[in-house]
Amino acid sequence: MNEYVLRSYAFVDDDELPFNFTVDGNEGSPPLEWTPNGENPAKSFAIVMEETNDEKGLLYHWIIWNLPHNVTRLSKNTPTNPILSDGSIQGMNDFGSIGYHPPDPAKGKKEKYLFKLFTFKMMLNIPQNTSAKQFVEYIKTRYDRYSEIRANYRYYKSMKQDKQNTMNPKSNESIPTNEL
Repeated sequence: MNEYVLRSYAFVDDDELPFNFTVDGNEGSPPLEWTPNGENPAKSFAIVMEETNDEKGLLYHWIIWNLPHNVTRLSKNTPTNPILSDGSIQGMNDFGSIGYHPPDPAKGKKEKYLFKLFTFKMMLNIPQNTSAKQFVEYIKTRYDRYSEIRANYRYYKSMKQDKQNTMNPKSNESIPTNEL
């Protein structure tokens, strides 16, 4: 049942995730907002960001739960505190940290990222130190409604490094590539 719409003003569904929300940018989380299509029976929400990685399997970049029923958005650069001011809880991502972990695909790779919204008819009683995999397993049979938005991102660090490597050290100007 998909009666909520999840979206971001920073990107559209199945589009490129903007540079600022990746390891190549400022590494902050993108803004997300959700709206019900009709009645809003949810007592709480959860957001899960996952990466579908061919080599490593499913990787969880962000989990946040117990967003109160009256919260319908997360601002960009959500703090990485374990407990946010509204009482919502951020768990451990697959990279060993709390909060949002920005996309950082392998050189030359383009990865797909899913931001998933889950609604619940209750607040979740889950320990704060719950891992992403434990959280996802726990909610499989407990969520009420679900929505998602997809984003893609390709590794760009090498482009930044290549540009830095073509700088003329004396003038700090780029050397034309045809002179390399």
